[in-house]
Amino acid sequence: MAAIFQHSHPTILPFERWNSNFLSKSQSDKSYFKDPYFQKMNYHNKKFRPIQHSENGEVTKETVFEYQQEGEILTSFYSGGPIKKGHLMGIVDENGTIEMRYHQVNSKGELMTGRCFSKPEVMANGKIRLHETWEWTSGDKSKGRSILEEI
Repeated sequence: MAAIFQHSHPTILPFERWNSNFLSKSQSDKSYFKDPYFQKMNYHNKKFRPIQHSENGEVTKETVFEYQQEGEILTSFYSGGPIKKGHLMGIVDENGTIEMRYHQVNSKGELMTGRCFSKPEVMANGKIRLHETWEWTSGDKSKGRSILEEI
C-alpha cells in the first residue's frame, strides 16, 4: 500500500520553488510594490483618526482606522466611539486618491454601509491628511465630509 501512495502523489516542492513556479512574476516577487505608480502614496500599516466630521456621520475622534495596502488595493479595519466594528475596501489611484466602500456595525446594532472618496494631503510634518467626501448607501442616504489625520 505504501508504494502505491508514494507513486500516486506529486513531489511536494519547498515553498520558494512552489511560489516561483505557480505564481505570476508580479505575485511572486511583489515587484508591483516597487513600481513608482504605487510609491507616490503608500498607506500600508498607517493609522488614521478623524479630526473633523459631518454631524450625520458616525466617526468620532475615538475612531481609529488601521490601513493595509497591497498594490493599489487598500483595506482597513476600524472601531471606536459609536462604531463597534467596521471594514473598508478601496482602490488607490496614481495620485493617492482612494475610492472606497465601507460597512460597519454601530453601538445601536445597526449595519451601515457607504462609499467614500479620499484625497490625500502631505502635511509639513510628513504625515498624511485625508479629505473625505462620503455618502451613506443605507439609512438616510445622506452625504458628508470628514478629515482624517495619520497618527
